[in-house]
Amino acid sequence: MVEGVSKIMWIVVATVFAATAAATLVAHGQETPCYFVFGDSVFDNGNNNALNTIAKVNYLPYGIDYPEGPTGRFSNGRIIPDVIAELAGFNDTIPPFAGAPPAQANIGLNYASGGGGIREETSQNLGERINLRKQINNHQSAIINAVVPPSQLRRCLYTISIGSNDYLNNYFLQPPTPARRQYPPEEFAESLIRLYTIYLKVTELAGFNDTIPPFAGAPPAQANIGLNYASGGGGIREETSQNLGERINLRKQINNHQSAIINAVVPPSQLRRCLYTISIGSNDYLNNYFLQPPTPARRQYPPEEFAESLIRLYTIYLKQLYLLGARKVALFGIGKIGCIPRIVATLGGGVGCAEEVNQAVDLFNNKLKALVTDINKKLSSAKFTYVDLFSGNAEDFAALGITVGDRSCCTINPGEELCAQNGPVCPDRTKYIFWDNVHTTEIINTVIAIAAFNGDITSPFSISQLVN
Repeated sequence: MVEGVSKIMWIVVATVFAATAAATLVAHGQETPCYFVFGDSVFDNGNNNALNTIAKVNYLPYGIDYPEGPTGRFSNGRIIPDVIAELAGFNDTIPPFAGAPPAQANIGLNYASGGGGIREETSQNLGERINLRKQINNHQSAIINAVVPPSQLRRCLYTISIGSNDYLNNYFLQPPTPARRQYPPEEFAESLIRLYTIYLKVTELAGFNDTIPPFAGAPPAQANIGLNYASGGGGIREETSQNLGERINLRKQINNHQSAIINAVVPPSQLRRCLYTISIGSNDYLNNYFLQPPTPARRQYPPEEFAESLIRLYTIYLKQLYLLGARKVALFGIGKIGCIPRIVATLGGGVGCAEEVNQAVDLFNNKLKALVTDINKKLSSAKFTYVDLFSGNAEDFAALGITVGDRSCCTINPGEELCAQNGPVCPDRTKYIFWDNVHTTEIINTVIAIAAFNGDITSPFSISQLVN
C-alpha cells in the first residue's frame, strides 16, 4: 500500500473535488472512542499560539477557508487530522492540548507543535516549541488527570507525523549543526529512529463529525474525546526550531497528553480504543539539520547517523505513549521537503528540489517504517501503521487540477516562509499544492487524509482499520 496512491483513488477523489472545492466527506458512525494527535506544523491546530515563537500562524490569511478563521492551523483551511476526525465519525474537531479542560482527554487531544521534532535541539532557531518527548509527557499527564481507563486508550486512534523539523531545522541548517557534524545521513536517520522507538515504547498503553480541537484552551473533559497537541516548529529533538522561538516538541506534546488524560480521569480501557496520529520530524531537518549556518547536529552527525539519532528518540517517546495506553497509532513519514518552496529557493539554488535533503529524509522514513514493523511485533496488541508522504509526485495531483507546485498561494515577505499578515492570496486555492513556503493547502491535506484513511498510502493498516 505504500508504493504510491492508486490512480483509481486519485480519479475518485478528483471527481469529488470537481463537484465542490469544499467537498462534504461521508463520515462513518463513530467507531473509536477517542483520537490523539502528535506532530509538528503539519498537524498543529493552535498549540503554538501562546508560545514565544515565530512558528505560529493565528492570523489571516491563515484560516481564510476555515469556518472559525485563523486558529493556528498552518494552512488556508482544514488540516489532515480534521479530515481524519470527520472520516472517523467525530462530531467535532480534536482541540489543541493547550487550554483544553482535563475531561477532554476522554475524547481526544492534539499535542502537535509547529517546529516540534524528535531531537531536543530541533527548531531551537524558531524559539519555543514542543518536541515529541514533551508531547508524550503532555499526553501522559492528560490521561492521568482525566482518569482515562486503559481499556479505553487501547481503543483510541493515534496519529503521529514527526521528523521533518529534525532535518529542516536541525540536520540541514547552516552553518552545520552538531548533529550534522556528528552523523552521516544513515546514522542520523538511525539516531532519530532510536529516539522514536524509545518514545513509542514508553507508552504501553471510528466516527467523528468535527475536527479535534487544540490542546491549548480545551476543557479537561475534551481528553475523553480527543485533543490536538501538535505545534508548528515542533520536532523530535529538543533544539529543533529554536530559531523560531517557543514551540512544543514531541516530548512536551506527550507530557501534555499525559497531563490531559490524568486531569480528565480518562480510563485506560478507553485510551486503548483511541486513535493517535503523529506527524513529526520535518522540523528536525528544516529547522535543525539543514539550517544555515550549520547547527551542532549537522556538524556532529552525517545524515545516516542523524536519522538514527531521531529514531532512537522517537522510539523512546512512542514507547512512553504505549505505556500510557496508546494502541492504535498512525505515524506519518516526512514528505519530500527538499521540494518545498523554501528549500528550492535556498538549498535547491532556486531551480529545483534539493536532493541532498530528500535523500536524508528518505533515510529517516525507511527507518521509521522498520520501527513500525518492530513495534507491532514486540508490543502486545499494538496496531501501528506508517503513512507514506514521500512516494507521491506532483504529477499525481495534476489529475485533480492541482497544477501549481512551484510557489506559494499566499504572499510571502522577502526572507520569510510564512504568509504575510493580511496579505493577498491566490484566488483559487484548489489549484495550489503549497499554501506558504512550507505548508500545503486544504485540498492537498484532504487528499492525503482520504488516502491514509482508505489505506492507499499506509502500511500495514489503513486508518479505517485502526478505528474499527
